[in-house]
Amino acid sequence: MDEQAVQQFWQEHACGDAQVGGLHERFRGDYEKFFTDYDRFRYQNERHLPGCIKALNVAGKKVLEIGLGEGADSERLIREGAHWSGVDLTAESIARLRTRLTLRKLPYDDLRQGSVLELPFADGSFDMVFSHGVLHHVPEINVAQSEIHRVLRPDGELVIMMYARWSLNYLVSIGLIRRAVLLSAFPLARAGILYHPALKSPWVPLTRASTSSSGAKRMNPCLCRSLLIAERFSPRSIERSASCLSARAGLELR
Repeated sequence: MDEQAVQQFWQEHACGDAQVGGLHERFRGDYEKFFTDYDRFRYQNERHLPGCIKALNVAGKKVLEIGLGEGADSERLIREGAHWSGVDLTAESIARLRTRLTLRKLPYDDLRQGSVLELPFADGSFDMVFSHGVLHHVPEINVAQSEIHRVLRPDGELVIMMYARWSLNYLVSIGLIRRAVLLSAFPLARAGILYHPALKSPWVPLTRASTSSSGAKRMNPCLCRSLLIAERFSPRSIERSASCLSARAGLELR
């Protein structure tokens, strides 16, 4: 699958839209109600995320978010004091983010449609790059890796979440059950009959990793689970981490 196919899919199926019945179907274009319901759904199913975002201590930092979805995490990063910029492959996500930020009068630095394979930002622009559940969709992950390295400052950080592709949780919960539930639940969610039970997220609390001066990674094994892999790296460690990420997350990096 190439990037054009990925872009077309998410343009036509905005991430998270069907889980609450659809912005234009159930909510009839009422953005404020849609965002409120979507955020409630997201954080009731992923209860760890608000605390994890808060713990990043982004106040005053220049943060780039790659892959924006409906903008729930974007809003939290901004409310935590980040000087936030966002980039997404699809025009649909950019339009939804701009509407969210305008409706809620939230300040931000930049919002652009673009590719992680060619980020539209200057070298060393950001203190942190944040990307939740996105990079495992990128066909040319090595190019993305280099681009993230380029836009991060020398002492910057990368915070990401990825699926562990070959875990039992992924193969069953995501590969089979989640897709079947979404297909069957969408008409009910659109009608407002089915809401939170449509998808009980199997994700687990974010795992952090840092890099020691020798380059060895220190991880908390108690937080390392089969489905969710979330890593935190300095830019100096990103290229070193590629083989580790592929082994732990079951990703094909080439």
